[in-house]
Amino acid sequence: MALMKKVYMHLSAGVFLILGNIHLASSQTIGVTYISEMQYSPISNKGNWCNLLRTDGELYLYKNGALNGALLNIYKLNPHRLIDDLMTYSNIEEENKYFALSLLGYTQYIGQSSLFIGIRNMNEDYFTSPITSLFTNSSCGIYPTISTNYAIANYPYSSFGIHFNGCFNNWNIKASIYNGVGYNGWSKYNNPFIINYNRDGLFSIVELNYHTDYGKYFCGVSSHNRLYKYEEDNEIWEETVSKASKKINASWWAYLEQSLFKRYGNQINLLLQYSANSNKNNFCKRYGGAGIAWTSINTKLRQHNLGVVITGAQFYHSYELDTEITYQYQPISNLLIQTSIHLVKNKIDLSPILMLRLGYTFEYSFCNKSK
Repeated sequence: MALMKKVYMHLSAGVFLILGNIHLASSQTIGVTYISEMQYSPISNKGNWCNLLRTDGELYLYKNGALNGALLNIYKLNPHRLIDDLMTYSNIEEENKYFALSLLGYTQYIGQSSLFIGIRNMNEDYFTSPITSLFTNSSCGIYPTISTNYAIANYPYSSFGIHFNGCFNNWNIKASIYNGVGYNGWSKYNNPFIINYNRDGLFSIVELNYHTDYGKYFCGVSSHNRLYKYEEDNEIWEETVSKASKKINASWWAYLEQSLFKRYGNQINLLLQYSANSNKNNFCKRYGGAGIAWTSINTKLRQHNLGVVITGAQFYHSYELDTEITYQYQPISNLLIQTSIHLVKNKIDLSPILMLRLGYTFEYSFCNKSK
């Protein structure tokens, strides 16, 4: 999620400043997240510079309602990726895109639960935990049994949908239904406001979470009523609507995050994840991962995170393994410095990737009392 020039920050944030002023206005929140990432491949002796700038706005209305919006700006110096991996070692790297709409809609809060309707990106809600968020591989987010099989609202794409988030003590249930194809443009035929059931179909997803002091446990299922075909002859994965057949297929997954040690500001967590797709003709059939992460917070609230994760996926024509070792330091709560090493093994090659990432988050809340 990227871009760095300050002019984009001001313009994007300005959209939501204007939005806040059109209401009799109540509480408002504006946030900016910027991530800059340097990548280097020792094999090819080439590098790249990727950036993500995200701006958020939330305008609280009367009767526990809020308008939400978010824009993405993505920029990378070299348009070509360093290696041809399938699971994507960087979760922010994408084609250059400015002012891509990630979120725009209305949220109604009902106690600790909420109901949203509007434009939304799946990454806002699913496959999220502090431990998986530590790792930079995209598969530690939405699993490839979903993200590579369907042209859905997965970063940096969004689509129109309805999302429910229910919180009941230690239980949390999330459920969404989206237009079956995600978009990230502003043209007539490429924008996230498109709703076309006959062509795009529907994508639905449900996730059940259980949280305790000693662990987090997730399970879920998703379904799409379109099947996108993989062309084996020329090894091209076609995510085009014209190639899709009207056939319902599903994915399921389970995730465990177990606390092994928690004392004196230190915590060690084990994570296990697995997912499978119901249709053998889909591009990605199975995915699994296992890792361990250490977190230390000192008396000055400086945070250290160290993690190792091994992820693997079986694809239609191949397989891929990615071993990631990462260290993250947060000198203050809204600033992070992170370095990662990836070792990617697939049928093409064994490729190491070195990464250095800097991230900064800013959030400002205020109340406009003008009538």
